[in-house]
Amino acid sequence: MFLSLRELELGPVRFSESVAPGAIAWTPNISQSGPLQATGQATLDPLTQEIRFSGHLAVGLQLECDRCLAPIAQAVDTAIDLAYEPLPEAVPGQELELHDADIDLGFYEGDGMELTDVLREQVLLDLPSRTLCSAECKGLCPVCGVNRNEQTCACTTRIPDERWAALRQL
Repeated sequence: MFLSLRELELGPVRFSESVAPGAIAWTPNISQSGPLQATGQATLDPLTQEIRFSGHLAVGLQLECDRCLAPIAQAVDTAIDLAYEPLPEAVPGQELELHDADIDLGFYEGDGMELTDVLREQVLLDLPSRTLCSAECKGLCPVCGVNRNEQTCACTTRIPDERWAALRQL
């Protein structure tokens, strides 16, 4: 669903969307296991041209453990509260300086925004920075690649530093 500035100038736009799995391009280790349900509204500040999205979304995701790559089911059920301002025009050859107030702000170009892009961003912001199947996850062996949660291996993980080999012979 594309929300145009012209439509938003007339007043708040309510949305109730169901996004099927496969419609949003997630990261390589994230897949959507069920429909993403989102409800809320988008508003436009006529002075600043800031678009604000507020509402609620829920989706089931399939992630990978960061240590052992085992699949993990993750449910995201969160409030939406994102603001976007028009991308400032930069002078060619100069960098654009962002201030502390700009950290919680996104930017858009053109005459509106795609709602699925906003929903994708909110889901990614809500995910933990590190996903583990359990706090005790042992991960993969760096030598043979076996999942240490399922079986043990006899590999030694200490790799000798050959830069010091000459000193060992003294």
